[in-house]
Amino acid sequence: METKQYNHLITESKIIRETVFVREQGFKEEFDDIDNSCIHFVCYHDDKAIGTCRVLYSKEHNGYMVGRVAVIKEYRKMGVGKELMKAAENYLHSINVNKVYVSAQKRAIPFYETIGYAPIGDFYLDEHYPHILMYKDI
Repeated sequence: METKQYNHLITESKIIRETVFVREQGFKEEFDDIDNSCIHFVCYHDDKAIGTCRVLYSKEHNGYMVGRVAVIKEYRKMGVGKELMKAAENYLHSINVNKVYVSAQKRAIPFYETIGYAPIGDFYLDEHYPHILMYKDI
């Protein structure tokens, strides 16, 4: 596996997010203007894009967030999500960020907990699905 960093939303990342969040999970508002100002990461296996995430600064949380973490179904449980999060955290650490946030879907909480994230506050709905804010000191 190899993870690459991009300063813009690339086609491979868009396809992965569309596949996972729109087609598979039923979200409708997947893409936004925030994509234009994010750092995007894409994980490749044998030159095939299999996972993606983005890093952005959140004024609301006064800190950096990793979001839109998505892995193609047949590559889940292979460490792709951890690889993406590690790449994003390494990037943030390199720019002197020491705390990172994620808006985690309820079903993804165990994944984030295994890589050191802890929940903050209460659940909230994002497109009718429960999410919770989580953080990690890096």
